[in-house]
Amino acid sequence: MDGQECGKCSKLWEATEAERTAVYDKPQCKHCGVCYDFLRSTLCEPCKVVQPGYHDGEAVLSNPSSESAKILSHGSSVGNATRSTAATILDRRSGFTSIASQHHLNQPRPQNSSLLSASEVNRKVSALKARAKNSQVDIDFSLWVYPAQNKQVTAKRAKIPPSHCTFPANESARGALQQLLLKSKGMYCTIPVQSTDAIPSEILDSMFKFEAATFCTAKGSGPGGTAVIEDQVMDGSIEDLFVRLKHKRVLSDKDGSAKVPRITLHIYVYEIEWDNEEADNSPDIVETRHNSKGKSRVRKSAPSRKRKRSDSKDLASATPGPSTKRALYQSEYQRRPSAQGSAQFSFETFKFRQTTCTIATDGTIEPTHCEDLEEISIARNWQTQHRAKQLGGGYLGQGLTKLAIRGRYKGLDYAILQCKPISSSSNTNMKDLSDELCLLHKAQYFMDSFYKRALAHGVKGLPSMKWNIVGAFIGKLTDLLPPAPTDGTDDNRSLLYDVFLATPLLPSGALYREVKFSGNEQPGNNEDMIGRVVDAYSHHVLVDSSPDHSVTLFDPQAHIESQDSGYWDKGPDQIQLFQALHDCNQFCKALELEQHVPGFKH
Repeated sequence: MDGQECGKCSKLWEATEAERTAVYDKPQCKHCGVCYDFLRSTLCEPCKVVQPGYHDGEAVLSNPSSESAKILSHGSSVGNATRSTAATILDRRSGFTSIASQHHLNQPRPQNSSLLSASEVNRKVSALKARAKNSQVDIDFSLWVYPAQNKQVTAKRAKIPPSHCTFPANESARGALQQLLLKSKGMYCTIPVQSTDAIPSEILDSMFKFEAATFCTAKGSGPGGTAVIEDQVMDGSIEDLFVRLKHKRVLSDKDGSAKVPRITLHIYVYEIEWDNEEADNSPDIVETRHNSKGKSRVRKSAPSRKRKRSDSKDLASATPGPSTKRALYQSEYQRRPSAQGSAQFSFETFKFRQTTCTIATDGTIEPTHCEDLEEISIARNWQTQHRAKQLGGGYLGQGLTKLAIRGRYKGLDYAILQCKPISSSSNTNMKDLSDELCLLHKAQYFMDSFYKRALAHGVKGLPSMKWNIVGAFIGKLTDLLPPAPTDGTDDNRSLLYDVFLATPLLPSGALYREVKFSGNEQPGNNEDMIGRVVDAYSHHVLVDSSPDHSVTLFDPQAHIESQDSGYWDKGPDQIQLFQALHDCNQFCKALELEQHVPGFKH
């Protein structure tokens, strides 16, 4: 040891009686005698460089060139007589200050379990936010209309506000554009009618056909501010469309530099001439400015309505004269196969015979049985998602009493409905589904008479509404189904009963929004325009179905005086409740419905 006494002894001289125990407990180097608070071995770090130990009272250094050896040799050269213990310790401390500082800086900070969990949650949330920004595409769009008058050569912007929609990055580009066109059509129908004549629904359907519309990106204002999106560019997802448009440099600077992929669109449609005087029976529809070749050319500006002289002659010759018998309009629209191919789902094929309904002019419904043998495909393993309460695969959803399963019939997507096995049997399943099909036909019958009443009273501007009845049918399997398992294993059969109700599957993309207008026991008093028209339709059904006063609510469900339309029917009590709670709106009054059933609340 250097000096006359060790470090612990020097501290004991100055320590009080109460501090002596703490001094004795301090770790001490057996070589140099210095006390360290956190010494874990018998020697301190400087003394560990001495190898192999003491020989005849002299220290042997294993590495004389090391920093510690220099410090020790320097302390030894001074001698015990001329150098105190404190000075020796000070020299040693200065040599290891930097090393000790780095050691303490690199120690991990201790965290409790709560802080660790919070840090992990924050990390996952940040990752999800970053992923969400890159997994969607924003689209801002506006509607532009080419007037049917020949003097107009430029499109006019429709009086609807600019709209914004967000689509998943993997959404079909063509499907997304179709949804935008349908939304534009709905907004266009809400514009206040400028003239006394409302545009018929078949005219609007032709105006907003996907093949007739032109989609352009908005690069900026002025000439060359738009660029047509070609048909082949629409293949793939909406993210692929964004990448291609950005690569072609047809996006605005704002869209191209946005953190979230964004496209600004102009949608161009063409007005169609129609004869208002004969629109009731034989509408005269001539599409005067439909540019059928617009999508095959690359244009850097909005599509022009100028036509070749030969095209004008063809249009003129196609227009019937005053003495020519006008042809009835026939829609060219065809239901397109689903974008989701059968590769995404596993189907099981069943053979069945079909039953539909026919309804007479007086509202009498008669079932029609077809003896032809047909095939339908039902999604497999949908009960796995149903048990997990997760929509997906072949499981479409459920209501209070029925399950909805994905099916395919003649290349089209269908919703296959069957009653839940817990509350139904094979007989009740067949009766409930048959009642619902008949009710769908009766609801559409009253929908048709609702528009006839509007036409008779001169009410215009009503939105186009219809029930999902076209293509609906009851199917009965020709082969027996295997029984449900009784050994406690999961039931994974594709069909639960041999009778099912099939209705066309409605599109449910990013713009789909489900609205409930009324309940089985809650007559609707809606505030928006479409909801008020639906309320007026309910009022019309009550008046038009006299003398049995059936009120069609919307699932569809009905209440009639005989109380035998289905399990949902509550009979005259619910009819009286509708009369008490219904508030006649402007459509009811325009159709003079309040005059037919006295006692309504106004």
